[in-house]
Amino acid sequence: MTRASKILLVTSAGVMMSGLDATIANVARDAIKASLHGSDSSVSWVLSGYSIVFAAVLLTSGRLADRYGRKRIYMTGLTVFIVSSAACGFAWHLNVLIAARAVLGKSYVLGVPSQHPAQLLADLGRLSSAPLFVAPCSFDGGPTFRISGQCA
Repeated sequence: MTRASKILLVTSAGVMMSGLDATIANVARDAIKASLHGSDSSVSWVLSGYSIVFAAVLLTSGRLADRYGRKRIYMTGLTVFIVSSAACGFAWHLNVLIAARAVLGKSYVLGVPSQHPAQLLADLGRLSSAPLFVAPCSFDGGPTFRISGQCA
């Protein structure tokens, strides 16, 4: 396995994990409401907190990746993402879950500029590998492929 393939595999796994995480809370909405005794409005914060923080930090994360290096920012984001995912799983109160989901959104957004497939493959000089990115992107249910090989 070449270096480019390994990098593409690791970043694809990150995209797949985040796509799964973004949708799993919607699927588990009723179970979250029942087990943590939350109201409809508080459970909507569990779902929205991730997206709000993601949108708020997106531009800043791109700047951080440019300044400190994509690999360092990606690995930091992935590590915090794993820890905050575990915190979501062990949340004992709805407020803890809301906070953990907000940290989860922030940690995922740190990896977004670093795992953009077109940029990654251009850096590696292997734009011909772009179709390999289709399968991992298709697991999260969104539109998956454009002519340039980018996830939509």
